[in-house]
Formats: sequence, C-alpha cells, structure tokens
Amino acid sequence: MTARKKSRNVKSSRGDQGSPAGSTNKQKGKLVEKIAAMFHESPDVKVERNVFLSPPNGDPKRRREIDVLLTSYVAGYPVRIAIECKNESEPIDIDYIDAFVGKLDDVGIPHQHGIFISASNYASGAIDRAKVKGIRTLILTGLTEDRLSEAISEAYQYTVFLLPLVKCIRFTSGDARDGGMIGFQNDSGKLCGFLPDLIWFKWQEGQIPATLGEQEIQLPLPSGWRPIIYDRPVQLLGLPSATIHVVGIVLKLAGEARQHSLIDAANKETEKFRLNVDFNLQRLQDRHINFKTFFTEEKLKAWMERHGNIRLINRIKLPRLQLLSQFYYPMSERVACIVLDQLQAYETGQSSIRPIFRFNELEGSEIKNVWEPIWKGHYAFWSQAQGKVE
Repeated sequence: MTARKKSRNVKSSRGDQGSPAGSTNKQKGKLVEKIAAMFHESPDVKVERNVFLSPPNGDPKRRREIDVLLTSYVAGYPVRIAIECKNESEPIDIDYIDAFVGKLDDVGIPHQHGIFISASNYASGAIDRAKVKGIRTLILTGLTEDRLSEAISEAYQYTVFLLPLVKCIRFTSGDARDGGMIGFQNDSGKLCGFLPDLIWFKWQEGQIPATLGEQEIQLPLPSGWRPIIYDRPVQLLGLPSATIHVVGIVLKLAGEARQHSLIDAANKETEKFRLNVDFNLQRLQDRHINFKTFFTEEKLKAWMERHGNIRLINRIKLPRLQLLSQFYYPMSERVACIVLDQLQAYETGQSSIRPIFRFNELEGSEIKNVWEPIWKGHYAFWSQAQGKVE
C-alpha cells in the first residue's frame, strides 16, 4: 500500500495547473529546467526545453515530454541525452526514477543517456535504481529556501591598477655640470631615450615584479647608447639604479552573483559548477569614481577579504610611471605636442629663449592623467632598445 500511495504522489506532484499550488509547482519545475539547460549550453550541442517526442514505433499521437533534450553528433550520427528535472520538497524516491525509465523506453533513448536533476536529495533506493539502469542522478544547488528563485549573494569586482612610483634614480657622472636629465644618443648621434626610459622598458617587458611594495632595480644601458646632459657627452661611473614602489590603485564594483552546482547524488562530488555575476555598470555613468590606493599586498588582501565571499580580481599594469610623485612618464601625446612645438620654435629661431619645461605642471599627477596616450616617439625608443641591453 505504501508503494501505491507514493505512486499517486508522483502524479499529483504535477499539480492542477489552474490552481495556485499547481502554478507554483510549475514555476518551480521551470526554474530547474532553465538552470539545467544553461549548464549544458555548448557550441556543439543543441539544447531544447519541453520537447515532446513520439515513440519510434508506436502511436505518433502519444507523445512524451522531455524537460531538457541535448542533441549532438558523433561521426555524423545524432546522439540524444534526456534530462528529467524535479523541484520537490521531499527526497526523490524510486517511483520517480521508474517513471523516467518508462519515458526513456517510450521515446527510444537509452537509459545510459538519461540524467535526473533534482533540487532535493534522493532516497537511497532511488539512487540504487538509477545506477542499475545507468541513469545519472544529480542534485542542483543554488536556489532560495522556498525553491522559487535563484539564490542571490553579494559579489565584488576589484580592478587593481598597478602603478610604479619612481622614488629615486641614482647615477654618478664624471662631469661636474651634471644635474640635468640624462639622455642618450645612439651611434649616429640621434636621441634615443632618457634615463627613466630604462625603468619604463623594464616595466613594459615584465622585468619588474607586478606586486605591491618597494623594489631596488639596476638599470643596465642598451649597447650603443651614450649618455648626454644638455647635449654634451658625459661619463657614467657605475651602473645607474633606481628605487621604485609599485602601488595598487583599486576600483571596487558591487554586483549580484548566482552560483549553482550539479552534485553527484551517489558520491557527493561536484560534476559541474556555474557562476554568473552581474555588475550594473550604468551606475558608474555621470558619477564621481572613488579609487583606493594600497602600498602593500597584505593590506590590499585584508581589505578585499572584508567584502563578501565572491570576489573577481583583475590586475592591470598601467602604461606609465610616476616620477618622484610629481608627474607621469613617458610623455603623453598631448604634452609631446607642446614640447616639440616649443623646441622647433627655438631651433628655427622663432624663439631666442631655450625652453624650460615643468612637467609637473604639464603632465600633472591626477589619476585620470595616467591613461593619456603615450607619445609615439617613446615606443620608437623602446623598439630600438629591445635586444640591446648589456
């Protein structure tokens, strides 16, 4: 009598679709179907929901509904996998498995190509019955307690922009007149770079660790580069070096996360995991963006761990340095136009005063300026220096 009573429960679980309870049951079932379908989306797989199939050799009017049908091709032959979805409050018992077996037999899909997905657990007899038939039994996680919707949790996205602050550049010259910016000429006597470029080259080529903190670096000269100050050759006594501090400038975005797992009901191992995070980027429009600056990895990690369990972290190396906490380097295209115009005016005699540039005023140190396009000439310097470092 117990078995017959359970059998009636299986039929009634579909509910009267015209009643509130029936509508709720249908909503719960559709939710599991939707998530199950999303789990199996793939470019090589056709995913269909609520497909009605007729028996291969039976009455075409007697059709059976497959909650989720996966169709793919192996060596040109179609392969179909049927997924049965349930969202019941009680554990799935053996009658549900037997009903699914009968459905597979009717539509001609092998038992081994059947997957049963439930939002609740399974009775031990149901798992054993499915295993004998070759049917996989999976448990879906990630629904709310009432199983009417997907559980939503807080998520945060951290974009960590890495900026090297050049605190000190050390060099010793045999020329008492030094004190200006060291530049370099190549064998043809043409300008090919400046001392801070040697730091920038290392940053571009990944030779400076992209971790927060202070670092000491040596600055070997590319072969053929001859140091000059104010267009006069000088001799460097020893290898230049620099102290830099890589800092993290962090942008935090809040969002909503939905995460689901398909867990093997027999061994409790996770078969599939899916995480969907939505960040409303429209909220950033026309708003002042606040950045937070960190100087050590420890403090950055401690701050991020204070906000939620779901964290997406992107680390992006900024394209420029900051020299002596005064301005960004290399020159931006905007500043290069100013500098080159004034130099040309001096060299052509349009101006009799040699220009002096205050880059802390021209480039500035506001965070927004770091993203300005770099003067194309600096990329030419980098191209010349590659492969020439002694």
